[in-house]
Amino acid sequence: MKNKPPYFLAVICGSFLISLLAWTSTKNFYQIKFGEGGGIVGGRTEYTIDSKGEIYKQFPLKSEKQKIGKVSTKTLNEIIKKAESFCLSDSIFIKGNHYYFVEIEMKSCKKKFLWSNSNSPPTKNIADFYTFLISIINKK
Repeated sequence: MKNKPPYFLAVICGSFLISLLAWTSTKNFYQIKFGEGGGIVGGRTEYTIDSKGEIYKQFPLKSEKQKIGKVSTKTLNEIIKKAESFCLSDSIFIKGNHYYFVEIEMKSCKKKFLWSNSNSPPTKNIADFYTFLISIINKK
């Protein structure tokens, strides 16, 4: 029997390490909630992406959530990486008539960002993150 070339072993080890790193990241990530609310009736539309990448939508004025899809492992890791960057940021709470929000829940931190464009727009980083999350929902 022929010996396997050394690069075969390197590929196997590399794949294992990448899988281990992805698993570690998702293990420390609980969920992220985001959406918008307010207006005349005070409804709130909330999306949740959990540690398995499953996406849920909670409709205005209703308590139950509906599963609407799932993100790929690659996208979930991108979400986690971006979310981790906000762990050192101060939370924002500036509520207006119509507001937007992002809530990050990780083992290392729990942050809430809530803002109204009419009163005080958020930092560019949180606005870009919110736009990124909504773009994921719009693809589903």
